[in-house]
Amino acid sequence: MNQSIPLEIVIMRITQAQTVLSVWLKTLTTDDDNVPDMIDAVSTLLDGLANAIAIDMVSDK
Repeated sequence: MNQSIPLEIVIMRITQAQTVLSVWLKTLTTDDDNVPDMIDAVSTLLDGLANAIAIDMVSDK
């Protein structure tokens, strides 16, 4: 399954993932051990990707 995903969809999915992680992070308690750190790590990896893709899309036109 090697299909191309339009960059607009990629941006939307990144934004959705960031939203889900943010909501999940807010629901955690102090008993969740390292989970908040792991969520924060993934959020950090996603941070700025949607904007970078959008900027690249604009500059390619």
